[in-house]
Amino acid sequence: MVTSLKDFLPGAPAFGMVQNAMNRQYVVERPCIRAVACRICGSTRFTKRLDLGFQPICNRFLTAPDEIEEQFPFALMQCEDCAVLQLEAVAPPEALKPRYPWITYREAEGHLDEMVRDILALAGLHRDARIIGSNYKDTTVIERFRRLGFAHADLLDPRRDLEVDADRAEIETVQDRLTPERCSLIAERNGPADVLVMRHVIEHAHDIHRFAAAVRALVRPGGLAVFEVPDFRPSLTHFDYSTLWEEHVFCFTDATLAATCARLGFEPLLVKIYPYPIENALVSMVRVSEKIQPVEIPTFDVSAELSIGEMYGREHAPRSARLQDYLDHFVRDHGPVAVFGAGHLSTKFINFMRIAPWIQFIADGDTCKIGKLLPGSRLPIVPPSELFNQRIRLCLLGLSAESEARVRKAFTAFTDSGGRFASISPISPTRLEF
Repeated sequence: MVTSLKDFLPGAPAFGMVQNAMNRQYVVERPCIRAVACRICGSTRFTKRLDLGFQPICNRFLTAPDEIEEQFPFALMQCEDCAVLQLEAVAPPEALKPRYPWITYREAEGHLDEMVRDILALAGLHRDARIIGSNYKDTTVIERFRRLGFAHADLLDPRRDLEVDADRAEIETVQDRLTPERCSLIAERNGPADVLVMRHVIEHAHDIHRFAAAVRALVRPGGLAVFEVPDFRPSLTHFDYSTLWEEHVFCFTDATLAATCARLGFEPLLVKIYPYPIENALVSMVRVSEKIQPVEIPTFDVSAELSIGEMYGREHAPRSARLQDYLDHFVRDHGPVAVFGAGHLSTKFINFMRIAPWIQFIADGDTCKIGKLLPGSRLPIVPPSELFNQRIRLCLLGLSAESEARVRKAFTAFTDSGGRFASISPISPTRLEF
């Protein structure tokens, strides 16, 4: 007699067997070139912390249950010499590029006024200084500078500067097109940058040393480069696996970002964490020289970084098992479970934690996503009204803190009727306890 989903698969995670039975005939596994040494320092003391097997690209929403889906290897490595966490293999840019024009990624902006003040304090800019933003995520930074009177603050033009056949380029394309040769031409045509702003680019760089050479070609000697990345330390210490992403080649902490910038030949001037409820913004501001210069590498406790990386990898399996057990009991004792938010956080959380068999559907208010299926799990994406229609008892929120607050406010009728919201993020004060 089957009493729970786990009875289908005694002694092993339910997700694997159910997915194999339902979906594997529609999956094409694409091998990638695996790094055998650290991309930053070249060390071959390169240790695998977590292997999640073949995984789909999170932006590749499916349109039919039997649609063929590409999957790529996903394993997290850590260099034992510089301690940088990084993917072992990376899908090529053409595979990462979204297939739907309505897919976009937004970053928190509450810290940008303070960040601009910090840039001005370091750079000492005159009003005719040239300030360049590398991509659309830098738009509101450039607008801030223009409001302050910097008339030569502009974004790179995807068509003219990056030779992209589109008015906007996503980051997988930006990092690929920012070559030293192309950046030299941009600097020659428009003048070099006094300040180059790059929000959420460096962690995507497939060839980070080529990326650094491109920055040197675009910025005048003595100019400033500003790199913003997600702060991965809270994910490590709270064991949040949803923040891993196939597009993030590197997972930086404050210590490893500063040391990485120095290894790339940049002089670190300021490393600052701008705090947020779930994912902090981590910013490194560096002085750029014309050529690679010997730079003193900031010291930090490498052994401590290695220890938290090791623990992060080791804790994945038991935490996944505990979550599966929790959901198994909840579904049997209380009723169905859904997830709100059909973004990459939910996609990774469901696939990495292997919980698809316990999820009824994915609710999302974006009409472009409704009717499609989530990558990997192939769970249906439906309107939020289905929370009521299907009598969902627990809804997991795969959202930013700001979006979560809006959903909770908009759906008080759900909680008033006995439903429960809980964040998938273990960092969130509204997290699911299991």
